[in-house]
Amino acid sequence: MPGVLLISRFNDLRTNEKLSLKDAVLQGAREELRPILMMMMVAMLGLIPASLATGIGSDVQRPLATVIVGGLASALILTLIVLPALYYQIEVRSKANELALAMEVEELEEKRHQHELEREHETLIASQTHKRDHD
Repeated sequence: MPGVLLISRFNDLRTNEKLSLKDAVLQGAREELRPILMMMMVAMLGLIPASLATGIGSDVQRPLATVIVGGLASALILTLIVLPALYYQIEVRSKANELALAMEVEELEEKRHQHELEREHETLIASQTHKRDHD
């Protein structure tokens, strides 16, 4: 969930605020740091009593709570550090691919246009030759 919010913020900054990719990632990560930290920390702190329990049923509850707290901690690190870097790299590569694709399309259009011009030229020469032969 926090990753979706973070990506959404990056996209919002790029479209509505017209920020560059790098500025949007930096500003979005800075703005979403506190809400993501608060959400994850509250969830982890809420499970600490269950992970430290020693009473009846704690033999099942403790390992489950420990795994959840560990998962939340790793998700926090991945969301705040890895996700912005990954988003930036993917966007840079997709822009490079779009540029390469646009260049290929332009080259194909240019070749098609050149072929049409050659065909028109041949048709014109053929009609002039045909006209001379009849004269």
